[in-house]
Parts: sequence; structure tokens; C-alpha cells
Amino acid sequence: MGLRVVRFLSLLLTAVAPGAALAHLLALPNKIHLSRDDYLVALVSLILSVLVKCEIRVAAFDDRPCV
Repeated sequence: MGLRVVRFLSLLLTAVAPGAALAHLLALPNKIHLSRDDYLVALVSLILSVLVKCEIRVAAFDDRPCV
């Protein structure tokens, strides 16, 4: 049973891992014309939105208060 879980997780993570690189590659043509400052703003807003989504997800499934 344990070996099947490990095999499944390794297959799943191997399939998902290139997804982030592909997403960045597909988004590059839209960002290539941005200036350095505009690109930095876009990058920071993306990182902050991911962090906020993670916080919401953790808060929704956690019994402890978010304070």
C-alpha cells in the first residue's frame, strides 16, 4: 500500500512540476514589453495574490482564529 502511494505521488508531482515553468513561458509575451518597474509591480502583485489565496485557504480549513 505504501509503495503505491509513493508511486502515485511521484507521478503526480512529476506531472505538475513543469506546469509552473510553462505558465511563466506562456505569460512572457504579455510581459516582454513592460518596463523594469512595471514588471516588478506585476511580479509583486502576483506573489501577493498567491500569498493571500494561501492565507484564505489556510484560514478556511483551520479551527484557530486568524489573528
